[in-house]
Amino acid sequence: KAIKYLENYQDSPACKNLKAIAYSCLASIAEHDGANEAALTYYAKAIDANSHLPKIYEELGQLLFNKGEYAKAIDCYKVVNNAFEIKACFKAWLKQDKKNPDIMLKQAEYFESVYLFEQAKKYYHNAFSLSHDDNFKAAALEKIAKIMDNATAQRQNFSTRVQEHDFFYYFMVNEEFTKNLLGDVVE
Repeated sequence: KAIKYLENYQDSPACKNLKAIAYSCLASIAEHDGANEAALTYYAKAIDANSHLPKIYEELGQLLFNKGEYAKAIDCYKVVNNAFEIKACFKAWLKQDKKNPDIMLKQAEYFESVYLFEQAKKYYHNAFSLSHDDNFKAAALEKIAKIMDNATAQRQNFSTRVQEHDFFYYFMVNEEFTKNLLGDVVE
């Protein structure tokens, strides 16, 4: 009923926020009842209502982690810059397949996105070493070269974000991000 009422004030930022919180609460209830698909649907609606609420990504990330969908959980945690949970995801994921070059690549991309360039280069190189695909190897080395070429500009970007208290990565959230994360649920 609350969500239906809030639909009457679609342009109100406060109502959008309340609607997102209401959908997030419904997602939590659905998840508690074991209805994970319904929970995903509610999280998609929460993100649609207001994509700038960290709690949504934290809870969605936990749901995806519990389902063993570590890559998607990492994407959620990246939005809210939660390094602790991202580390837990990689640890659990690597337990399943510690020599998977795709996991190493994902780790490298994560470290690059948070401006930890030396670690990113290390994981790109690990991914390169584990792969038997020449195209994959070439792409990994190109990423290392890109880091080396752009490191100064990226550090300046990071410094600017810190000064502006821009702690989260909401710019990542768009239609494609949501579709990749939640699949058919958003349709």
